[in-house]
Amino acid sequence: MKNVRILALSIIVLTFALLLSACDFSRGTSSSDDTSRSNEPAFSSNGDGTCSVVGIGSHTDAALVIPSTSPDGDAVTAIGREAFSGCAFLTSVSIPDSVTTIQSNAFQGCTGLTSVTIGENVKSVGDYAFRDCSSLNSVVWNPVRCTAAGTVAAPIFSGCPNLTTLTIGENVESLPEAAFKSCAGVTTVIWNAADCAPVSSVPRSVFSDCSGLTNVTIGDTVTSIPAQAFKDCYNLKTVTISEEVKSIGSNAFSGCSALQRITIPNSVTNIGDHAFYVCSSLSTLTVGFGVKKVGESAFRDCVKLTTVYWNASNCSSVTNAIFSGCSSLTSVTFGETVLNIPDNAFSECTGLRRVTIPEGVATIGYRAFQGCSALDSVTIPKSVKTIGGYAFDSCSKLSTITYTGPKSFWDKVSKGYGWNASTGKYTLRCSDANYSK
Repeated sequence: MKNVRILALSIIVLTFALLLSACDFSRGTSSSDDTSRSNEPAFSSNGDGTCSVVGIGSHTDAALVIPSTSPDGDAVTAIGREAFSGCAFLTSVSIPDSVTTIQSNAFQGCTGLTSVTIGENVKSVGDYAFRDCSSLNSVVWNPVRCTAAGTVAAPIFSGCPNLTTLTIGENVESLPEAAFKSCAGVTTVIWNAADCAPVSSVPRSVFSDCSGLTNVTIGDTVTSIPAQAFKDCYNLKTVTISEEVKSIGSNAFSGCSALQRITIPNSVTNIGDHAFYVCSSLSTLTVGFGVKKVGESAFRDCVKLTTVYWNASNCSSVTNAIFSGCSSLTSVTFGETVLNIPDNAFSECTGLRRVTIPEGVATIGYRAFQGCSALDSVTIPKSVKTIGGYAFDSCSKLSTITYTGPKSFWDKVSKGYGWNASTGKYTLRCSDANYSK
């Protein structure tokens, strides 16, 4: 039994030794040419009060927390080329805010590495910086204004098949184009960036190559979702937007063809152009009561959209036909807080059959239901004072308008030019009598 224990212990020691041998401990020297300091990576002074981390030095712990200053007091501003390459025994790395540069291949081949946290002041990350970190599953990305992270041809996370979770820090203001190129295994993005803008040259999302991405959570620190943030993430199924978000940028989720449901919280006031354009699996949409403005084609060509819950109480601006091409949309439910149906709101909803507008709505906007060619019946409450021009133009199958007040009230409703043009014959049912067009 004693011999078995000795053999087991020997195997453990040998395994650890092999892991350590994969990492070049001789790579780099400290700023004072002393590599004997206990559990320290190796530093190289730049002679100006700053230094670079250039190797593993005497560090042997699985968790590597890179210090912000060297033992000689120099600020650590860079992680050198191949500094930790092949250090398979490392399981976690934390890069401090003092670092501005991570050079190419810095952590390549750290096959035991499972988590990385990158500090706020990193401006550039070199080619293949974390290449072949095959166990890496979680990255916390905090750089505020990183302008370069590898290239399309040399992604920083190339060969990281187990990377599943990306957390974007709350102070991040921009994301470089190639940051997450080739991250096909990522399934979850936790977005905490309060005020992030897209990189102007990026024509699509930095996550568009994350083909496994299925879940996005927008954190409580976020006030705006930037333009193109998740554009063309075609396997994205679930999006949770916090009650702190006030705006959704143009094309933010366009082309997310697997997205099935979306709830826009009451805090949101602005939905940008094409925000959910061609979300071809979207079936249910809930719009919160705070929405004031909806951009052009915001929900266009969501061909499976069947149900809309519209709670926007006083939306004042809808650009053109936001639901154009939503051929399956058959039902719209308006919330009790709704005061107006904005201009163009449901124009060209060719599958819409019945609409019941709740008591409290005062205005039906210009072209609000124009071109709803399948619309058969509409209920209009006596609270309505104005029906905009062409509101029901080209609703060719309209057969019944039910008005909840008497005919004398209906006659006082202000009706814009062409409000009922090209509707054919219909019956107006008032509370006291029926009339035919």
